Amino acid sequence: MDGERPTLIRARHLSAAGAPQSGSLYEPLLDLSSRDALQVSEVWEIALERDARFAEHDGRTFALAAQNIRSLIMAAPDARALRDFMPQLSRERVQLAFPRSSVWLIDTPNDWLGMRFSFARALLRGEDVLTANEPMGTYFQSSQALFNDTTLGLGAYLTPLFASLTPYVWGFTALRAGGLIAVDFGQLLHGDPRATDRLLRAISTRVREGHSADDSPVVRQNAYGAALRWWCGRLNLLFAEATNLANYADKSGLLSPEMLVEKLLSLEQLFRHCESLAVARDDLHSKRVMLFMALETLGGLAPRLTWQVTYDYLKVEELLDNLKATMPEGVQTVLLPRAERAVAALRVVGNGFFIADRRDQSGHILLRGDDGNLRPVEMNVAIRLWLRVLRNSQHGFDRDQSRQTRDLLAIHDGHFPEALADLAWFFLLYLLAFPESIRRARPLST
Repeated sequence: MDGERPTLIRARHLSAAGAPQSGSLYEPLLDLSSRDALQVSEVWEIALERDARFAEHDGRTFALAAQNIRSLIMAAPDARALRDFMPQLSRERVQLAFPRSSVWLIDTPNDWLGMRFSFARALLRGEDVLTANEPMGTYFQSSQALFNDTTLGLGAYLTPLFASLTPYVWGFTALRAGGLIAVDFGQLLHGDPRATDRLLRAISTRVREGHSADDSPVVRQNAYGAALRWWCGRLNLLFAEATNLANYADKSGLLSPEMLVEKLLSLEQLFRHCESLAVARDDLHSKRVMLFMALETLGGLAPRLTWQVTYDYLKVEELLDNLKATMPEGVQTVLLPRAERAVAALRVVGNGFFIADRRDQSGHILLRGDDGNLRPVEMNVAIRLWLRVLRNSQHGFDRDQSRQTRDLLAIHDGHFPEALADLAWFFLLYLLAFPESIRRARPLST
C-alpha cells in the first residue's frame, strides 16, 4: 500500500466574500472543459429566463436564491461559458443573497476517479465480452446509474458536509460533469424554517414540532473553508483506498471485480444515508431506520466496525477520542457537534432500563437468558443488545422471539434518544479520518 498518493479529488478556492469579480478568478473552471460533451446546452436559455423572473420579485428566500444560482451554474453550456458568466453571477446573485460567501471548485483532475470507477464496472461483466454488434459505450454500463455521483459531479459525497450542523446549513453545491461548484455561506442559515403550508407535517404523528435544543453553534467564518478543505482531502484518501485493487484479492490471490464494485456501491450508499438523516430532521421514525441502515452498510465497508463496536459506548467513546486527535480544532467546530451528541446519547439509552430490581450493586443489568436464568451483564453490553433488538425489528418485532429479546423489551422503556441517529454521521467522519478502516484484510503488495 506504499507509494505516491493519487489526486482523485481536489478543492480550489475561487472567490471570497466582497472580492472584486473578474474572469481570471474563475480560470480553473476551464479544467472542466474535457467533459463539455456531457453538458446539455439546450437548458441554458431556460435557466436565464427563470433567472429573469426571479429578479423581478422581492422577498425571495435563501432556498430559492440557492436554487436559482444552482440552476444557472448547472445549465451553462460549457466550461468557457461558465467561466465568463461567473463574475456576473457572483456579483448579482451570490454576494447579494449570501454576503459572506466564498465560491469553490471541487473537481476530479484528469478524470482519474471516473476512470477507476468505469474500470470496475467494465471488469464486472466478466466473461460477457463486448460483441461486434454492441456499442463500445455499453461496456461500462454495469450498475452505471448507481454510480451517478462520480460521473456528474460529486453531490452525494459533498451534501452531508454542508448539512453538518443541521438543521442549519452553511453552503450548497451545483453539479457539473467532472466536478461541482460549491458556495460556502461563511455563516449558518436555518435550513428548515417552519412553513405553514406543509400538510404532510400536519398529518404525521412522528414529527417533532420544535427545535428547542438546536441553538445556533458558534463557528468562526474561516472554519467553514477549513472544514471543506479537510473533507475533500480526506475524501481523496478514501477514494484512493476504496479503488486500490490490492484491497480486493479473493482467496486465490486474484482480483475480484465483484468485491470492488460492491465496496464502491456501499460507499456511495453510506453517504446517501447520512444525507437522508440530515434532511429528515423531524421524522423520528425515519431517522431510526436510516441509522441502522447506515450502520449495516458501514459494517460491510469496514470489517472491524461491526455492531459489537458501533453499538458499544465504551468502544465508540474511544473512537471519538481518536477522531478528535486527528481533526484540526477549527474543523471540529463545524463537523463534530452532532457526532459528540450522538456518542453521548449511547449512554443515555441505559437510562431506559427502568426496573430497579434488575440492577445489581455494580450497576450491571440482570438479563434473562434463553434458559430462563438471570445473569448480570455490563451496562454497555445491555445497551448493545437492546439496540440490536431494534435493528432486527426492521423486519418486524415478531421475527425474533427468543427469551432474551423478549426480556430486553420488557425491562427497557423503549426510549430512543433523538441524537442517537447521528451516530451514522459520527462513523462517516471516522471513515474519512481513517480511510484505511475499509481494508478487508492484509492487502497484496502493489
